[in-house]
Amino acid sequence: MLKKTAVVGAGASGMMAAVTAASNGNPVTIFEHTLQPGKKLLLTGNGKCNFTNRDMSEAHFHSCSDDGHIGKVLKSFSADDTIEFFSHAGLFTKEKNGCVYPYTDMSATVLSVLRSEMDRLRIKVVCDHHIDEISDPFIIDGETFDCVILAAGGKTFPKTGSDGSGFDILKKLGCRIVKVLPALTSVSLSEDLSMLKGVRCRAALSLFINGEKVQDSSGELQPYDGGLSGICAMDLSGLAIRALDEGADVYILCDFMPDMDEEELKAYIKRMKEDFPERNVNGWFEGIFAPKLLKYLLHPLDSRKEDFVSSVVDTIKRHRFCPDTKMCADLSRAQTVSGGLSFSQVTPDLMLKDHPGIYVCGELLDVYGDCGGYNLQWAFSSGHTAGRLR
Repeated sequence: MLKKTAVVGAGASGMMAAVTAASNGNPVTIFEHTLQPGKKLLLTGNGKCNFTNRDMSEAHFHSCSDDGHIGKVLKSFSADDTIEFFSHAGLFTKEKNGCVYPYTDMSATVLSVLRSEMDRLRIKVVCDHHIDEISDPFIIDGETFDCVILAAGGKTFPKTGSDGSGFDILKKLGCRIVKVLPALTSVSLSEDLSMLKGVRCRAALSLFINGEKVQDSSGELQPYDGGLSGICAMDLSGLAIRALDEGADVYILCDFMPDMDEEELKAYIKRMKEDFPERNVNGWFEGIFAPKLLKYLLHPLDSRKEDFVSSVVDTIKRHRFCPDTKMCADLSRAQTVSGGLSFSQVTPDLMLKDHPGIYVCGELLDVYGDCGGYNLQWAFSSGHTAGRLR
């Protein structure tokens, strides 16, 4: 029996849900409250749209309420399935370090292919239409629907339609929402890092919560006056923010020389001192660190002290940063959110347990992924799962 379906939200998950439902013959209407579908998709990966990743380990996803749903959803429509879907629809792709991009390096190409599929399947799209609540029976604009798929996005980039309105709809339905907080954002610090403005360096970061290491991340670090940016910092931000919000002790240890272990670094310093006795400490590292970073690392240290070399090694390998609680309320830099609809509220097919016929997908659920195509893969996997209408 065919099911007349309304999809609320035309982001990546909503469009995939609509295409999946329509592919099975169901008549589908998308209601989008901005003027065009897929506006947030256009921003993905700085416009290049890294839309999935070959390494789809569950370790790249974070949730406060998952009880096995995430892994099942990702397996039901995998990265290979996503690549095959877009390839069949005419999207040529390329890979870099496991990250999959459209061959054009343009997110507009991915959106164009999705729009073409929606047109082929005769999916009706109603833009500039805001929905505040879902009635029972499901009546929208005088039309009665058999199913509703909520795909209204999270609470970042409100101009793209991801303005938190989907959480309001879920709250009116009596659903349990895990507190929504920023994720994949820069890490604000109480320390002023203006002297490092413009510096880009390789680093390995470790996040500690109440003295226990909970996450590692490495890559290019981009300090700015108010804190730390770059993918390696952003990947730690979600867990750091939630812990800060709960009053935990949070700090980050930064290894500014991850390509040498501690003993190798000590041996390097010893060799430089022996081979180049005329050089000062800055001369030891002028071939490794940018001048601004070198000054930042060494200026607090006293070269007259007996433990100076140990202090140098410590500040390079275990430099401590303390995140500031102000980032808990700052969504302006965040790419997505942590928190959302608790998985305890949905079936394995992402239907609300207390409201049969209403499905939820994408950022509305209590899950977010690391940088690297994981959040778009979640959008496609969860959209496909919801769109099966089981």
